[in-house]
Amino acid sequence: MTMFDCLGMTALIQIGTIDEDFLIDPFPLYMEIYKDLKKILEDSQKLKIIYAAENEVNWLRRDFDIEIQNMIDCQLLYMLHASMNTKPGLSLCVENIFPGFKLSKEETHCDWRRRPLTESMKTYAHLDVYTLLRVYLKLRTIVSCIFFTSRYFLNIPKWYSPHQYTLVRTYVY
Repeated sequence: MTMFDCLGMTALIQIGTIDEDFLIDPFPLYMEIYKDLKKILEDSQKLKIIYAAENEVNWLRRDFDIEIQNMIDCQLLYMLHASMNTKPGLSLCVENIFPGFKLSKEETHCDWRRRPLTESMKTYAHLDVYTLLRVYLKLRTIVSCIFFTSRYFLNIPKWYSPHQYTLVRTYVY
């Protein structure tokens, strides 16, 4: 994302569980997102898995007054695992965690405000959220001996069921 992207608006919200994922168009659903999604994302009993949380946290706060509770940023978890000082994109993380699998990032910089979304955009968005949970589950086992507690890093107990996970990705344009 560029600095100018952050000055835009939330154009797509992706939410997923181990069983299914959803693409949410925030434009016609502002009040529902403000009331209903806010309850889910601010629920401290549900773990939210996010990639590059710094952006998502700021965008959801700005656009919907949402303060995400109980989340883990897989980007930071991956940086810890790979001993990196730079923030890698999700595609690099996926390639290194699952050798041989390449996550296409062709749609990264397209205009997510455009409606209807193209099939290519939908596929991209679904794969993004689908792979994120699998990356987290793999990283959790790799880095299970490390415990952090901070705004973006939480010690997640092994007994959390994958059905309790909520994945959140937002696209801003």
